[in-house]
Amino acid sequence: MICGIILAAGDSSRMGSPKALLDYKGRTFVETICANMRAAGIYDITIVLGRHAEEIQKNWPGNCERVVVNPNPAEGQISSLKIALSNMPGYAKAAVMALVDQPMVNDSVYKDLIDVWQKNPGAVVLPRYKGKRGHPLILDASVWPLCQRAPSDKGLHWVIHHEDAKVLDVDVNEESVIMDVDTPEQYKALTGAEK
Repeated sequence: MICGIILAAGDSSRMGSPKALLDYKGRTFVETICANMRAAGIYDITIVLGRHAEEIQKNWPGNCERVVVNPNPAEGQISSLKIALSNMPGYAKAAVMALVDQPMVNDSVYKDLIDVWQKNPGAVVLPRYKGKRGHPLILDASVWPLCQRAPSDKGLHWVIHHEDAKVLDVDVNEESVIMDVDTPEQYKALTGAEK
């Protein structure tokens, strides 16, 4: 089975409020990503929260997702990923890792990535838009030990470029895979709304 991971432990310092709770088409960012994952057939989802964990959980009802908290999110995304992978169920064969500031990635992208992974077990599968790699990506369980060994200052880049990692790029027509929403200006450009 393939599971989902949503990294939402960042401080959102440039945004000024937790990105997980921002509205996107009537749902929060985190709700939207969960819904898109489920539409692609991913039902076991782990969400990694950080400093804003209490506020996010208070304002987001959730839907049976597994929530874990990174006590040291300043150590970077790889630290959150390591925590998520440590909490994967034993039946997980791979994990789709998404970033909480990409609610605009639709379920068809997830489906395309999953299709490639199913035909290439053991692979790390990344979306690529006009030659640029983005998110979400699929991490086969075989590379999870590599992820756990990744230096915090190099993160997933170290894993993807490791000689033991089999990496496949999937060309997509969705610019959303290389976009993120870090500032109020980017949020307004995405939604037309003020934060």
